[in-house]
Amino acid sequence: MPVLAVLERQLQGTRPFDGARVAAAGRLTKERAYLLNVLKRAGARLLVEDDPEPLHERDGLRRALGAVAYYPRDASPEEVLAGFEPHLLLDNGRLSVAALAQRGQVAGGTLHSRNAETLVRRALAEAEPAPFPLVGLASCPIKEQIETAHGTGQSTVAALMTASRRQLAGAVAVVVGYGANGRGIAAYLRAAHARVIVVERSAQAGLIAVYDGMQLAQLETVLPSADFVLTATGEADVIREQHMDLLKDGCVLGNAGRRDGEIRVEALAARASSARDHGGGVAEYVLGSRRVVLLAGGRQINHHCGEGNASDVMDLSLALHVLCLQTLWERPGRYGAGVAEVDAADAERVAQIKLQTLGLASARAGR
Repeated sequence: MPVLAVLERQLQGTRPFDGARVAAAGRLTKERAYLLNVLKRAGARLLVEDDPEPLHERDGLRRALGAVAYYPRDASPEEVLAGFEPHLLLDNGRLSVAALAQRGQVAGGTLHSRNAETLVRRALAEAEPAPFPLVGLASCPIKEQIETAHGTGQSTVAALMTASRRQLAGAVAVVVGYGANGRGIAAYLRAAHARVIVVERSAQAGLIAVYDGMQLAQLETVLPSADFVLTATGEADVIREQHMDLLKDGCVLGNAGRRDGEIRVEALAARASSARDHGGGVAEYVLGSRRVVLLAGGRQINHHCGEGNASDVMDLSLALHVLCLQTLWERPGRYGAGVAEVDAADAERVAQIKLQTLGLASARAGR
């Protein structure tokens, strides 16, 4: 994670987070542990969500973090805030919603995903004006066009290949949804020589797909010929009861969206005369003379059938968290209250550091 490594070297000398208490929500992965260590070495005092899942690397991550406080995942956000009284939040939405209601001493926070932003915007719609800013990373080009498109695109197709053990070249792969996520997945599928067909209800997104050289079709029309169907919409019940009878024998279903439930798994189970778990997140359902393969139980396949996004692409958005939190702490008036976009200067700094680590720093002056 070269960008975070550069920031770590720069910030541990100046310690800009001295005196700041940072509450962090989310699963403790090796990437997040490195982010938290950067904040800690830059002076922050940390409260980290405890991860009860039996990860083989968790104890090692805790040892690497050293002296930080933890809170149980099932603790209420109100309890977490009251016990720690954080100044800054690194959040998935729940802590921020509670902090908005308490209107305490929180100076601001960062939101990693669109789901987190949605939670916060709903809370703001029912509340008084926001007392502090929350920086949403999801729409920043570095997050959306690089990490989401390329990171999720690659990790999803890698998980699909590993779990299904099927050849992509020549296969018909249907991608439902053509936002940044679906666009990246479609590009990586095409790079693997699959015949990619896009389903998209937005005319604008559909037009982008066409200009990207993708075939555009209606879902009901294309399902009977699909070898693979990947949903990437962020919405529930994309593949529903009426679609199950359209799936061909051997079709592989997977959810690559940012929420569970895009595939109505209970409808598939209800249609099936039998089901068999093959392990590795692969389940086979028998529907009359047809077999349909479901990956990851309808959850995100890149996380549940694969390793998730590569560390070096996650490095970009995690570095944004560091710089946005630093801006919130050192320049309180830079962001207006409510959900805000990433400061362009912070995004540019991350991009510059990444180009330098790629040996392309001089290319920035090429225009």
